[in-house]
Amino acid sequence: MSFSLSRWRPRHLFLAWIAYWIVLLAASLGTAVRHALIAVAAPEGHGSIGVSMNDGVLSLLVKSDTLTYTTSASLLSIALWIAGPPLLLWALWVATRTHPAAARERVS
Repeated sequence: MSFSLSRWRPRHLFLAWIAYWIVLLAASLGTAVRHALIAVAAPEGHGSIGVSMNDGVLSLLVKSDTLTYTTSASLLSIALWIAGPPLLLWALWVATRTHPAAARERVS
């Protein structure tokens, strides 16, 4: 059976979105979470985590005795990463779906 968006049902589309968001979270926050766990496990006063937003840019700074990790992203890029690919997949899904009237004409 070949891969075909026209055969997908709404639940398939929803499951694809969920899978995308899980992979996006793991890829974008995996390193940050690992460094944050190191900072939290550090002795008291030897680790810190800070989040700030300035001019539409969200920044994360994680410090401990042995490492410093920093990352930042604009709110627009975050919104596009979250909503862009699922919206594109939805648009492709809608474009490839057969309409009920067209399907009935092919059957009869």
